[in-house]
Amino acid sequence: MPRRLLAENLSNPEFRRLYLSEAVKIAEKFSPEYFVVAIEVNIYYMFERDDFENFLTLYFEIYDTVKTVSPDTLVFVSFNLELMMHGFPGYDENPHWNLIDKFGNNLI
Repeated sequence: MPRRLLAENLSNPEFRRLYLSEAVKIAEKFSPEYFVVAIEVNIYYMFERDDFENFLTLYFEIYDTVKTVSPDTLVFVSFNLELMMHGFPGYDENPHWNLIDKFGNNLI
């Protein structure tokens, strides 16, 4: 990823194209059993709430494309369990279980 894109939000078309392209290359080359698109996404949600919808649309693009080139691959994200259960004391004290629903049927 070019350094100039690292500060961009996830609506940037070039960033999205590069991220998707890398995901597809990995899926085509390795046909992995598991493909985690992002880890502990609720931390991103907590600090970049305004950009989370952009993350979701990018995730759905990646999910659909990886499943097309590697249909047996289980595609998903991970969540930080402590935040799921308790939120983050002093910052965001609401549990994050509702985030799972935002992924619909596109987790695994």
